[in-house]
Amino acid sequence: MDQSAMSKLIRDAVLAPQRNDAIEKVVRQLSEQATASAAETGKLSDFIWDVFNAVFDVSATIGTPAQKLLPVFMEKLRQANVAGADDKTLKHEGGEVWKDLPTFGWVARDHWNFDAWAPMSGDEYTEIFRRSAFLASLTFQSSDLNDLMDPFNFSMFGLWALRTAFEDTLPHDVTNTQAAELAVPWIACSGESLLKLSQENANLPANVGAGGERFRSKGWKGFNPERWAVWRDGFAAAAERAEDTKDILQSVVKIFDELQRTGKQPNNW
Repeated sequence: MDQSAMSKLIRDAVLAPQRNDAIEKVVRQLSEQATASAAETGKLSDFIWDVFNAVFDVSATIGTPAQKLLPVFMEKLRQANVAGADDKTLKHEGGEVWKDLPTFGWVARDHWNFDAWAPMSGDEYTEIFRRSAFLASLTFQSSDLNDLMDPFNFSMFGLWALRTAFEDTLPHDVTNTQAAELAVPWIACSGESLLKLSQENANLPANVGAGGERFRSKGWKGFNPERWAVWRDGFAAAAERAEDTKDILQSVVKIFDELQRTGKQPNNW
């Protein structure tokens, strides 16, 4: 089964009327294929890589609210135990298949290779927005936000998106709000998670959580309440100068305010 066929299989299952049964069937198929691939040298690595790329292909083709269904597939996949020829749990790159989603983070990094300020086509913009929503939705379901090895924890990506949008020097064209727009999913889909990390002053390793160009002197190492406020004000400022996307940016400011009041993720996105 090639990557294109996997993408169709996963997409059809996620969007199926009886999606639970359809997803379980696909998970069984992929698990059986993983076992078969493990019997051939080098095949398992390629197979898993293709599966995860297929997932990202699907994430780029479905919008809200269907976008929220893909994490359901990922959770079902993680619950499947795959055994090798020796009947022991199949492992790859130090992680269990599929529980640890081995190399999924690597694939995510491959797809996180874009300049949020650079001109892009409408299709490219939509794909990035949807993939960001997918990763943000996974982050909201993470069982341990303080563990960067948690397969669903992409909070670091969220920080990077928000840093690019609101902490770096603005481009010459101050009407450009593209980076802010591409950061929307991180608040709309996982704002509760990022707020929790901010309230805990959760730091990231080395310099990966450092402040952007305009805030280097702050000595930030990760999430904190002051930074959270900068992001909220950044969305408000972007909404002021936006044209076609004013409404969506203003809606994110409202999400910030509701999160601050209740600590809970609004369900109206």
